[in-house]
Formats: sequence, C-alpha cells, structure tokens
Amino acid sequence: MMDSKEVYDAAERVNESGSTKFYMETVWRNPDQVGKRQWQYALEMVRRVCGLAGLKDCTNHGDDRR
Repeated sequence: MMDSKEVYDAAERVNESGSTKFYMETVWRNPDQVGKRQWQYALEMVRRVCGLAGLKDCTNHGDDRR
C-alpha cells in the first residue's frame, strides 16, 4: 500500500483543485486473510481523507481475482 502521507497529500491536491470525491482502492489476493493491521491502516487513510472539508471518499476493498 501507499504511504498514508502520500495518499493524504494526493487527496489535498484533489481537494484544492475543486474536486469533491477522492477514489481509493485496496486489493488483496484473499481479503478474508488480511490482517487487522492492514485493515486499520486502510481505515485510517479513509478517515484522514474524509476529514478534508468538502471531500468525499469513494473506496473499494476486495479480491483481485473477481
């Protein structure tokens, strides 16, 4: 996964350009086997992006085989 600062910086640039949505995606070979740490990391990025005024996140978390 990308570094959370990189994701947040990209979201800030999108927000400053006037966009209202920021799309994020995480894909694992088998989402059922993803560890708690990886999910917490992804959720923290979503929370940070949602904290930007006027910016909504769009997320997809899934299996890369489907």
